[in-house]
Amino acid sequence: MPGRKVRPNLDWADDTALLAGNRSADPAAETKGARQRPRVFLSNVPKLRAEKTGASDRHQSGKPSRQDAATVPAGSVLAFANAPPPEFQFTLNHCTVRSRRILQALVVATTWIAAAICTLAPLANDKTHIVASFAINSDGDWPIVPVQIGDTTQLFLFDTGCAPTSLDTSFKQLLGPVRRKGVSVTSRAQVEEELFSAPSAALGRVSLLTDSLVSLTELRPFREFTGHEIKGILGNQILSRYIVQFDFDAGELRLFDELDNPPGIQLALQLNELRLPIIIGEIPDIGRVPFAIDTGFIGDSGNLSADVFDELRKLGHIKNLRNCVQTSAAGKVVTYSGALEKLVLGDGSHRDLEFSGGGSMNILGLGVLSRYVVTLDLSKGKLFLARGKRFAAPEMRNRSGLKLLRVHDETIVHNVTPAGAGDQAGIRKGDILLRVGSFPASTLRMFAIRKILSDEGNTIELAIKRGDEIFAVRLRLKEPRRRIKHTFRAND
Repeated sequence: MPGRKVRPNLDWADDTALLAGNRSADPAAETKGARQRPRVFLSNVPKLRAEKTGASDRHQSGKPSRQDAATVPAGSVLAFANAPPPEFQFTLNHCTVRSRRILQALVVATTWIAAAICTLAPLANDKTHIVASFAINSDGDWPIVPVQIGDTTQLFLFDTGCAPTSLDTSFKQLLGPVRRKGVSVTSRAQVEEELFSAPSAALGRVSLLTDSLVSLTELRPFREFTGHEIKGILGNQILSRYIVQFDFDAGELRLFDELDNPPGIQLALQLNELRLPIIIGEIPDIGRVPFAIDTGFIGDSGNLSADVFDELRKLGHIKNLRNCVQTSAAGKVVTYSGALEKLVLGDGSHRDLEFSGGGSMNILGLGVLSRYVVTLDLSKGKLFLARGKRFAAPEMRNRSGLKLLRVHDETIVHNVTPAGAGDQAGIRKGDILLRVGSFPASTLRMFAIRKILSDEGNTIELAIKRGDEIFAVRLRLKEPRRRIKHTFRAND
């Protein structure tokens, strides 16, 4: 009948004794206290028959009586719970099984072989090889890595938006004479600089700067803005040697020799004429727009070229337009910023992310990149974006009206926006923040302080030092009518 299960004709006795491991149907056959051998039950026996020479008719029928079943020794061949008398032999596909130990050995051997195949087969096909990995911040702060120079370890910014590697001016004595003058290319500008022979350096086990030239940059503004003791900027030359993955969810930067099946959706990746990594995004009414991948861009989600920004503003796709002061090692630039109505990257869509406008290049900064696990495979011309935990996180915007710097381990108010939250609370330029909420300011990263001061509608209590006076201020965070917003580019 359809749906009816068919089983081999093994029910020599009643069904209660059919399953493997059950005792005999007749308790009298069990020896009290005797150790019972394990029973074997085969559910997929293609051909099972009983043979006997000179057996009675009841044995030839293949259905022994309950009495016969009760007299089967525990050590008989293929000892089912109810088995034929010991003079029977069982053949499986014409191969006579004479010893249960042989069968058990075959089962064990087969199990070990199968386990070995299951273990080794993935390893044979796995082409993933991590060369090095480093802890980075997972909240959108700059990816800082340790670089060994000589006998010291220094902190470097890993900057994909900067073609050359740059060292702090404090390394000038280590570099020797100027080799030549050249142009340092960044996602924002081309700057003429003096170039030196690179010193011996390593990022973990990875040798750096071999047979290359480096520039010198005054990095003090970087240290004051970020609070990190940055002594160098690691340029994107390393992208041509390794597959690089920024896993902001795990807080880890990884370098691979090989990596099969990176997570996320695949986008085409190429270097432009300035040797900066470029992918294509889409903006409604503008179409396909090339963007540089820049992990040195912090403060906004990115930058739009002057032409693209002006066109979007005319179309009404830029909201909350405001002044923007961009600070970099090259100085300050006054420009504009606003909320971009929509940006599409692969299968991901973002709304109302803040972009500055100016220059000739479109840039995706950490405000966008930190929402993904980002894998750059330049050798194959591929970039992978996997949505991360922060994919839909709200935009981080300064709602305190304060520009803060970290100078000599003190958090200083460098500027106060007129009519902003800080101005209305009575905070002045030059004040020192001692405490932010319940946290000592000196124990917090500058990025973390700015994040605390970005939650609109929250009221934060600050401890302020002004001269010899220490007092508390309650700061109600809000969006100012006219805001001077500060962003920072590591690579300008």
